[in-house]
Amino acid sequence: MNLESPLLADLVLPGTKGVVLELVLEPGPAWTDWSFVAYPTRGFHVAERLEPGKAFRFSGKYATRLYAVKAGEEAPAELDEAWRANHPSCDPPVQQVADVSTWD
Repeated sequence: MNLESPLLADLVLPGTKGVVLELVLEPGPAWTDWSFVAYPTRGFHVAERLEPGKAFRFSGKYATRLYAVKAGEEAPAELDEAWRANHPSCDPPVQQVADVSTWD
């Protein structure tokens, strides 16, 4: 069994505790022309509209990607492949860690 697999991210080994990852997109000039959504490409496929300065949780297990949406454009609840191909995107700038030592 490969315990490094992202598919086992919910497994917490003895002596460790799970990690919750949150990211905050800071307010800035990009928010004038764009809005941003987080979209997991595995698991439940529901887009979450992000707000400047407000933390959102994400998971590497579900391969969350961030997408830029032009101001005024509505992002659908589920982003089909054609929509995703026509919008700028990136992975969150954090690598997923599934667990850490209980003492961390």
